[in-house]
Amino acid sequence: MFASFVSPTIGALEIAGSLCGVPYVQAAATVIQGITNACNQVVVHKKKAKQLAQDCNLLLNVISDHATGLAGTEIGHVVDEVMGVLQMVNGRTHKFASYSKFERYLKMAQIQDGLDYCSAEVHRAYKKFNFDSDLIIHKNQHHTMQMIQAHTAGIKETLLDLLTNQQEITRAVQNHQAGGSMARDLMRAGQEQMIRLESNLPQESFMVRPGARPPSPPPSPARTEQLQIQQALMNLQRLTSMAPSIKILDGQVTREGDMAVAGGPYSDVWLGSWLGVKVALKCLRMIENADSKFLKAEKRFEHEITVWSKLKHENVLTLYGVTNYYGAIHVVSPWQEHGNVLMYINNNPDVNPVRLLTQAANGIAYLHAQKVFHGNIKCSNILVSANGVVCICDFGLTQVIEEVTGGSLSATLTAAGSARWLAPELIQDENPNITAASDVYGYAMAALELLTRKRPFAHRKRDVTVVNDVVNERLTPPRPEEPEVKLWLNDELWSIMLKCWSWEPADRPAMAEVYTQVKAIADYYDEHDL
Repeated sequence: MFASFVSPTIGALEIAGSLCGVPYVQAAATVIQGITNACNQVVVHKKKAKQLAQDCNLLLNVISDHATGLAGTEIGHVVDEVMGVLQMVNGRTHKFASYSKFERYLKMAQIQDGLDYCSAEVHRAYKKFNFDSDLIIHKNQHHTMQMIQAHTAGIKETLLDLLTNQQEITRAVQNHQAGGSMARDLMRAGQEQMIRLESNLPQESFMVRPGARPPSPPPSPARTEQLQIQQALMNLQRLTSMAPSIKILDGQVTREGDMAVAGGPYSDVWLGSWLGVKVALKCLRMIENADSKFLKAEKRFEHEITVWSKLKHENVLTLYGVTNYYGAIHVVSPWQEHGNVLMYINNNPDVNPVRLLTQAANGIAYLHAQKVFHGNIKCSNILVSANGVVCICDFGLTQVIEEVTGGSLSATLTAAGSARWLAPELIQDENPNITAASDVYGYAMAALELLTRKRPFAHRKRDVTVVNDVVNERLTPPRPEEPEVKLWLNDELWSIMLKCWSWEPADRPAMAEVYTQVKAIADYYDEHDL
């Protein structure tokens, strides 16, 4: 009889050789030797894989202990019941061992689950042979902490290895260019690890750089690892131009300087950086961590992120994510070098403004097709990228502010200085809803603003007078007569704008129709070199 536990010096094939007259044991030994070899090649969850191999060899020892006391048919019947389990374990462990370095990391959780399942099946096989499974359970519990620690160390080592391995990065970039998900998965894995590390760091993030600051103490191991991952992700982002895979960007964003670069009634905009990419950080000024509205705002933004992150259009500003930065919520998006469209046209007076309006209409039409309504369309919410491409921003933000502050929609928008751009139903209705039609109205006001370089109803000094004109008098803005405006504002474009300002929302054209008509005018101007 063999000892109850397999000696480290006795392998499965040695046991098989000593029982060469028992073919069932030989078959089991051959499979278990294959399992052992595969487990030795599993790079992640090494402790679990080693334990599984030991359990399988222990099972073989139990089989061999019974072999000499059972007739051939009896041992055959018993071994047949567990051979299916062993073949399954053999197949899975060989599959895990065959994974590439990249696959091993991305499928780490799947490998862990697979090893756990295999271990459970082997333990059930012990019971078939009346083995004391409690002993195995105790042995596994003894190694639990060691396996957890080894697993954690393996994650760090494997992730850094993947992110700094030029061959793997090149493969991920090529896969990304072909439409695959390898680079996005790597970005997500890196961000997840940064989040885990951030939770163990002091409250003040290493990413914050608000001007001059005293010398810092030497970085901790967690901070050093975070910096290493950040540098590797910066390289990945540079090669792919990807947005973040995870939209919660706590600890990943730098806010530059001591002063906001722009602001409004509800928010301030700061210049920042995410993985070396310039970003705009829009801070909602009226929501602070100590405020009871903060948690409500966080939950609402978590919901909105899910919607916003799915929007992909060249004329819709990409949302990178949000961050709770020094107790305030910041919305993170790519920095637009030219600012808003009004700033851009003032700095580039030879640009065709109708072409800019065409791009804006295209972006809004896309949003409407996705059932997303803006609510506050004006030139300050129409940005221009470094390449001169128009991007609609702040879509959906009005509804978030309204819900979080508890104010009415009209009060929220009026306080934001948007009364001159608002459709009459948004002003006069008691509980108005932002709709595609109200966006169409606002778009035409933004078009007038861009063409004239002035606010709508520029002849009125006070917003309250404008509200009276729109709601009570049902007036639309007078047609501009300045030559430099008339150069671009022809009869066809003015007619489109008047339709957009129809009193009844149902009488206004759809944004897709507006886009088609304005594009035709822009094309005409381009063809005639106006």
